[in-house]
Amino acid sequence: MKVFACLFVTFAFGTALCAQVGQASLNLFVASATAPESDTYITMAEGARLRINAPLASQDLFWTKNGMAIPGATGSVFMLSKLSRADAGAYTVKGGIPSTTVYLSVGGSPMRLTNSSTRAFVAPGERLVIGGFVVSGHGVKKVIVRAIGPSLALFGVNNPLPTPSLIILDSEGKRYSNAYVYLPVVGGFNYEDDLRNSLASVGAFAVPVGSKDAVEMRPFRPGNYTVHVAGAPGESGVVLLEVYEVP
Repeated sequence: MKVFACLFVTFAFGTALCAQVGQASLNLFVASATAPESDTYITMAEGARLRINAPLASQDLFWTKNGMAIPGATGSVFMLSKLSRADAGAYTVKGGIPSTTVYLSVGGSPMRLTNSSTRAFVAPGERLVIGGFVVSGHGVKKVIVRAIGPSLALFGVNNPLPTPSLIILDSEGKRYSNAYVYLPVVGGFNYEDDLRNSLASVGAFAVPVGSKDAVEMRPFRPGNYTVHVAGAPGESGVVLLEVYEVP
């Protein structure tokens, strides 16, 4: 079954990210005191194409990988036309502007997105993180969407969002409600078992039982879906938006 997936994220301070199977276009972010750093973490398949755009158009820019200048890579756009595992690394742009970083991993089948995660800062009373993905082909795909806040503290992240909320909308803007049904059999397979096994199969880190992180695992038919992440009234903090396709 052929699957196409796209993840895009928009932030209040005017930055955006788009990543898709086979091709990705990423906008780097201008880092400043008023716009907290929001690095991008993305996994793409071998043979895919990656384009990274600088936050400000200029020909006086040069690109780095793992802190070292890339020979011949200048200007406001950096391209990798056919990704290999050797291309994995941390990419950023230099030249008078402080920018964030794209952390690229390469591997997996060229027909599916392995995973994508983006870290952002949510300000009080604002819905700042908007993501989306596209499922194509035939049949239903199992997808896990997570808004990780409190559990980020386990990894040393300061000021995690205490209670992130997660809303998934379909292409008509209606709240997506399709869910898996588990038979009420004593000792039978249930949602918690399925979620735990599915997260392990995609290599996602576990979150503590009872945490206030938001997690949704649902069957998705072909179509476009939008994800909204916000904090409770008055809350602010760092949140990690993740999308996993479960093989």
